[in-house]
Formats: sequence, C-alpha cells, structure tokens
Amino acid sequence: MVKFLNFKDRELVWRNRKELKTTAPGVYTNEDFSEVVRQKRKELLSKLREAWDRGDSAYLKYDRLITHPSKGRHDQRESSVPLTSTPKMDVPR
Repeated sequence: MVKFLNFKDRELVWRNRKELKTTAPGVYTNEDFSEVVRQKRKELLSKLREAWDRGDSAYLKYDRLITHPSKGRHDQRESSVPLTSTPKMDVPR
C-alpha cells in the first residue's frame, strides 16, 4: 500500500499504471475508496451496464456516473426543438 503526499505524484502513477503492469508484474493498482463511495459505485453499476448496452460511452468517476450518448444517437430533447429563422432586415443604402 502506498500513500502519496502530493496529489500530482498520485496522478502521475495513476496515469501510467498500464506501463507499471508490464514493467513490474505482480504489482497492481486500484483506488482506495471509502465504504460509502464503494456502495454508491456498486449501486451505479447496473446503470453503467444499461448505458453500455445502449451504445453510450459511460464510466464511473469517483461516486458519479458519467455518460455520453453515442454519436449515432440523437437526444430526443434536441430533435424536438423547433428551428427558428431570423427575419431578414432591410438595410437602407
């Protein structure tokens, strides 16, 4: 177990964890979340899988679910907004 004094050091190791797997076999990394956060993430797993099944890009960030609709899908709210045109104004010459 490692405890970092600087957040920047922790982020540097976390971003390079894939390289660590290849250079130091048997060493693994995972985040140490509190029990409350682990429970919240566990509850969000079903919604995460639903988003993946719809083809959306989704991931857990700390105790939140982040989703982005797939590029092929259009959001219902966006498609129901009527397009308006601006009236042409006569400009004196």
